[in-house]
Amino acid sequence: MTNHQIQNADDATIQLKQKLIHYRSELTKVNRLLTDYQKHIKYLQSQKTSIEVIKEVEVPREVVKEIITEIEVEKTRVEVQAYFSYSTILAENMDKGREITILGNFIIKNIGNQPLSSPFVCIKITPSEQAKLSGKIVFKGSEDSKAGSLFASNVVEWEYVHENWRERIRENGEHWLRPITVQTIQPGEIVSFSQFDIMFTPSKDKKPLLVEGFAYFNEIQEGMAACNKIIINY
Repeated sequence: MTNHQIQNADDATIQLKQKLIHYRSELTKVNRLLTDYQKHIKYLQSQKTSIEVIKEVEVPREVVKEIITEIEVEKTRVEVQAYFSYSTILAENMDKGREITILGNFIIKNIGNQPLSSPFVCIKITPSEQAKLSGKIVFKGSEDSKAGSLFASNVVEWEYVHENWRERIRENGEHWLRPITVQTIQPGEIVSFSQFDIMFTPSKDKKPLLVEGFAYFNEIQEGMAACNKIIINY
């Protein structure tokens, strides 16, 4: 690179830094102005409990629209918490390839203020070929499902979402399940994939077992990952 090119690059860098300083300064001014508006609006809201009050404030329309949107979002809160509770039973002698057993629950709680509809979960087990998941699962078309519930009346039964569930488990270790009798989870309510067990056979290369959980709803179609994971190292 020539001296002229180096000088041009340095000049461009200096100009970029100057623009960045200018933009930061302008952003600080906007934030300060917005803070003043918000304080004024909160005062007015304490006098009149109506969102129409905000529209009466003489502030830029864009700012008013943004603040009103924030208030509406706060009023409508869609949130969920998902997590595992579990215990592990280890074999006495791991070198002999005995199975590891995990007993657990996958718990879903609606911590928002809006109902969550059409719940289903994905429990992903890696490596899939060395583990087997079982629990309160009813299989479509089986004699058990025709005969009715096999479990206590207070236990939620689950079923696989997809017809090709065996293939999905074999290919990527994903168990897609939905509760049979629960269509909606109200605010504060809990639904649990209860008392599942995972039988895991340790491999010679000692790969750890990883169990991940995700919860999905019509309102949260991108899914929500569980707060924790099950990881077994040996």
